[in-house]
Amino acid sequence: MSTGNPLVASRVDTPVDPWAGVWIAEDIQLLYRGVKDGSWIEGTLGAVSAGLDALAFVSDPVGALLQYGIAWIIEHVKPLSEALDWLAGDAAQIAAHAQTWKNVAGALHDRVDDLDRAMRFDVSEWTGAAADAYRTWVEQQKGAIGGLAQGAETLGTITEAAGFLIAGVRMMVRDAIATLVSRLIVYAAELAGTLGFAAPLVVEQVTTLCASWAARIARWLKDLISSLAKLRGVAGKVGELIEKLKELLSRLGRGGRGKKGPGGKKPTKAAEQIKNGQEFKGRKLPQKGGPPDGTLYKRDPQTGDITNYTVYDHDGNAVKRVDLTGRDHGGVPTPHVVEYDRNVNPNTGEVFVREQRHVRPATPDEIP
Repeated sequence: MSTGNPLVASRVDTPVDPWAGVWIAEDIQLLYRGVKDGSWIEGTLGAVSAGLDALAFVSDPVGALLQYGIAWIIEHVKPLSEALDWLAGDAAQIAAHAQTWKNVAGALHDRVDDLDRAMRFDVSEWTGAAADAYRTWVEQQKGAIGGLAQGAETLGTITEAAGFLIAGVRMMVRDAIATLVSRLIVYAAELAGTLGFAAPLVVEQVTTLCASWAARIARWLKDLISSLAKLRGVAGKVGELIEKLKELLSRLGRGGRGKKGPGGKKPTKAAEQIKNGQEFKGRKLPQKGGPPDGTLYKRDPQTGDITNYTVYDHDGNAVKRVDLTGRDHGGVPTPHVVEYDRNVNPNTGEVFVREQRHVRPATPDEIP
């Protein structure tokens, strides 16, 4: 879009770096390792280790004091118990979020495997400049999609790590309160045994002990927040790299071929063919009798999107059909290309057009 200001530079598309996806994936891998090695966890929490089930654990150490009926001791412990409640969480939901990211990563890894198989088996006999360009394009796709898979896996690990850390700190706080309560019960017993004469000493001991544990728990909570902030920063960096990979895939999808005029993208060859072609209203694109050196295409009646198109030679015989949507053909998902053979009966001169058995993935230039 033009701003009308001659000082404002317009965006200039640069050629797609064939290794860009690989480099971005390596950056994500480094972030993933950083999350796994726990370097983001503050020192006081370094020994924390707990499963997500610790979040769901319900404990009420304050209840142990109720039988003594000493309200002022309970009041000292309640703020610490509230800290325990703050750390409660939905362990099942955290695990579900983490597993969702891992499921996404698995699906993306499967897509990389599909591309690899298609290149090794479906186009193994295809040679020439176009074949080399296609293989380079597939490698770029594999690098970018593989990077997205690593990104999804990293986000799943971040979610899981945050849940583990919160669960671990909750166990530390719970155990600290349990330890404190066990001491307070002793003090309460001393108070009862002396008929209240030891009250000044007990009050001082209780106040000092609760303040000490409160400071320790506050430090744990502060370090927990600091650790989670670091983890959030890592998640932000992963998100930025994922956006770069999405942009790379978008550029690969349109061939990464620069611009057409100010502010516009240069259309692919397929887009030009469809622009100059004719819409076909019948059920199935014909193999013969098409426009000489032209193109017929079909649209989805609901969305208006191009579903497939056929390119014809100078005699109106089909050369290839590009299916942009729909089912797999020969095990190759859309968008794929079905090419045609042309044979002539030597006796009658009749031309026969038939589909080749080989189906290949569509190249970027064959996608409008």
